[in-house]
Amino acid sequence: MHDPGITTLELLCYALTDLTHRSTYPIEDLLAGPAAPGADDVLFTARRALPNRPLTVRDYRKLLVDLPGVRNAWLEPQPEPCLVDSNSCVVYRTDPGLPGLRPFALRGLYTVLLELEDGVGDIQREALRHAATGCLQANRNLGEDFVGVSEVPRQPFALCGELELAADADVARVEAEVLWRVQQYLAPPIRRYTLDEMLARSGPNGHPCTAAEIFAGPALDHGFIDDRELDDARLPDAVSLSDVIRIAMAVPGVLAVRDMLISPLDADQSPSNKWRVPVAAGHQPLLRPSGSRLVHYKGHLPVAADSARVAEWRTRLAVPAAAETETGDLPVPVGRHRHVTRYTSFQHHYPAVYGLAEVRPDQLDDERYTAIRQLQAYLLFFDQILANYLAQLGAARRLLSADPTAAHSYYAQAVVPPSLSAGATAEPPSAALIEPASAYAAGAIAQLATIVEGDPSRAGERRHRFLDHLLARFAERFHDYAAMTASRFPATAAELIAAKCAFLRSAPESGAARGLGAALPPSGEEDSWETENISGLA
Repeated sequence: MHDPGITTLELLCYALTDLTHRSTYPIEDLLAGPAAPGADDVLFTARRALPNRPLTVRDYRKLLVDLPGVRNAWLEPQPEPCLVDSNSCVVYRTDPGLPGLRPFALRGLYTVLLELEDGVGDIQREALRHAATGCLQANRNLGEDFVGVSEVPRQPFALCGELELAADADVARVEAEVLWRVQQYLAPPIRRYTLDEMLARSGPNGHPCTAAEIFAGPALDHGFIDDRELDDARLPDAVSLSDVIRIAMAVPGVLAVRDMLISPLDADQSPSNKWRVPVAAGHQPLLRPSGSRLVHYKGHLPVAADSARVAEWRTRLAVPAAAETETGDLPVPVGRHRHVTRYTSFQHHYPAVYGLAEVRPDQLDDERYTAIRQLQAYLLFFDQILANYLAQLGAARRLLSADPTAAHSYYAQAVVPPSLSAGATAEPPSAALIEPASAYAAGAIAQLATIVEGDPSRAGERRHRFLDHLLARFAERFHDYAAMTASRFPATAAELIAAKCAFLRSAPESGAARGLGAALPPSGEEDSWETENISGLA
């Protein structure tokens, strides 16, 4: 009065739900477990996988500011006027006096301006300029070059004003803080953050910064730089007096600003518009305390600030160089080993009437015993497929690896069906469906793996598909190179697999350097022919 086909189908579907559930484990859990050779070669940390070599002006500024002793840096386009012969496509930097030449501007050239930390001596200045030049050349984009590295010229400014203070305000501290904050406004510093500080900050959209945003741009050695702060620390073209007044009003102890004026010390006459004071092009404004004068009032009485204490307070407020900030990294997530390969035969779930488990052979007649054994052997094929599925899932760490010696693309494992001899003293050897576990593991597993793997050429195709999947995660493809190698050279499948694995292991570096050009050697040095100094794409 029952349907064994429906019973078997329902139990198989139940077993499939378990397989599906294990497939939805987090990827870090599926990759956890005993290490396999080469398995971690494509599990890169954030610092190795996400950064790229400098590509934009912002990237170059980050790279230069990361040099110890450099406080800020700017890149200014410097197009060079040239002449071109449209017929011969020859470019001349000077006029050769030939007819038919057309002028044009050669783009892709930049001048670099550096702001150095306070207290840097003349010898250190020259060394820093040399280091900046070498850093730029080692990270030069294709079609771009740097025509000069120099210190940014500074334009001195003076601040004059009258401030009304609270009765308990420290006059020296207030004056020092007003001068310090105004200087910070004129030349904003660039702070270096730790990884934890960056993770706690909010991005432009108001959400916490992601790893991709934090590690965007070049990999720095001394902390992280916020893109918004870097963009704000630009060379200004004018100083707004309203901003200066707002800054002074925000200093604790200042009740009101009676009058205030900021003006350049090197100007022949006062600016025509005191509310917007222009800054010389390509110059950095610098507030000179010795040329500034602030008058303080407490009530109606003027109060003078002690110059020695003002200098002391300015020393306290000075921001030290943050070159020692360490750049952190986000490690590869460590999962929990779930032992996904463990498999228990679904035959254990059959109703007792089927006699598949916990039945004593001596309680059955020969016909019944043979029928149960036949059903068990038939179901063993389904057991083997389900167990192999979990073996394949448990081998994810080996399948998704860049190990060129990985021999398998399909995995199998042994299945032990329910024993009919439960509670019996012995069972005839002829009645066993499989050999004892020890012998089975020693001999049949290797044969089973060979059977499951199948045709070696098809196994190689599957291994290539796994590697192609990993390459696609780096937006890379290897088909053109593989086809060219196979047609021009006697490359074997194993050699192509080894080439893909080597390419995968170097994918972060080759991808990050794709836009680089060869470093231009200084005048008089040998060129880069037959050296490692080649373009990133090559």
